Amino acid sequence: MKTYNINYLPDFFSVRDREQIDYAFEEISDKKCYVFFNNGFKSNVVNTEEKKGELLWDGFLLFLNKDISLKDINNGVNLYDERLVGLQRTDNNAKANREDIKNYITNKLKENNIDYELMDDEKIVNGNCITYDMWSTRNKDVLKDAIECIGEYNARYIANDNFNFKISFNKSLNVIFDYNHLGELSLKNDKQLIVMKLLNNDSGLNNKINRIYQLNKTNFNLNTLL
Repeated sequence: MKTYNINYLPDFFSVRDREQIDYAFEEISDKKCYVFFNNGFKSNVVNTEEKKGELLWDGFLLFLNKDISLKDINNGVNLYDERLVGLQRTDNNAKANREDIKNYITNKLKENNIDYELMDDEKIVNGNCITYDMWSTRNKDVLKDAIECIGEYNARYIANDNFNFKISFNKSLNVIFDYNHLGELSLKNDKQLIVMKLLNNDSGLNNKINRIYQLNKTNFNLNTLL
């Protein structure tokens, strides 16, 4: 199998409840969807303030322009403007691809008149699962959305925090989606923690955050990014 060009990988959304699924469905009415309900994957080990573990996903949705085929993906077509939605496990017992979630997603696809195809790829993952809201981004607009979600916040930046996961296919494709991130922003209030994983294929975003961080080694005002 060959590894996909990181600059051609689609944006990644990690969802673990219905509200987040709804957000991931915004502005995709002109897309089609390949549905991988049973093709799991997981991250490298993540260290949080509370415990160590991995993020686990039990499947994902790949939203593409209607003219992009599986053959095109195997040939390395540019998916930069497409969207990948990972179904994140909330804990070791509640998988993200349980029947109620699958039915909710299927109904959302139908309601939005999105053509979709259920894929046969299968990979079951297990591990020491941790949970938090994880956003993967390479642009300021996603950061802005996260800031609006968190409201009052403290921000912490880790310049060289490495985070990665690989998605492989055992039937439909002969490529690997290899996501490597470099840098992390943690936004926290008294009720919620959002961890922004920064894709290192956009050095401009990392550099801008790093310049702000150098001025203030602890918390800083993210509004300077907007």
